[in-house]
Amino acid sequence: MENNYFIAVYTNEVKDYCDEQFFNNLHIVSRDQPVFVVDNTRGKSYFNKLKNLFSEKGYTNFWLQHIDIPEEPKQSQFQRNVCESVNQLRYIYLNQTQLPYFLIIETDVYSPVDLLEKFKRSINQLDREEPTWGILGGLYYQGFHNYNFDSSQTMLERTYHCLSGCTVYKRAVIEKYPFRYDPANLGPFPDAHISNDAGTEFSLWNDHQIRCDHLHNPINGLRVK
Repeated sequence: MENNYFIAVYTNEVKDYCDEQFFNNLHIVSRDQPVFVVDNTRGKSYFNKLKNLFSEKGYTNFWLQHIDIPEEPKQSQFQRNVCESVNQLRYIYLNQTQLPYFLIIETDVYSPVDLLEKFKRSINQLDREEPTWGILGGLYYQGFHNYNFDSSQTMLERTYHCLSGCTVYKRAVIEKYPFRYDPANLGPFPDAHISNDAGTEFSLWNDHQIRCDHLHNPINGLRVK
């Protein structure tokens, strides 16, 4: 497969209930495309766990980095973890590659093994029919995504808001818009802000041929350890 995707992953030990399952799936999905993983767990114990896992499994297309993020202010810890991690990935993407697509897959999203082929088909269609597209997301979030969409005519649904769980961003979007959060309004996460920012000039889409599993912790039913 042509090398088109920078696969961006940010993680934390709160996702250790599904990490091996997720990364096993991601290695299959990636088809030797470059995968960059940023761990934002405090300390390096989880980083070392992932480093050993990637080495043992032979994930030679995976690159792993650790960043420490200040603990204060605590009320914005989650938003800052995501924002600083994904902006580190953005920096690597823009400064070390010329790849056309920045693909975020969050570490509790289990995607179909032919994900890249599915994205390619939809990107080709959008390039022909809607060249101003900027963000294209797969479905994974019950209660947010429109699972009742009538896909008998098309698998592509124009939307006003794309989450980052399994989502392709065109390079022009990433070049122009950093990921951000608002300290005065901690409800929206960085994916909401870049969706709103980019939506002023790019069209946003959901891809109904891409349906992922959103992995829950079997012990507590949540998406944290």
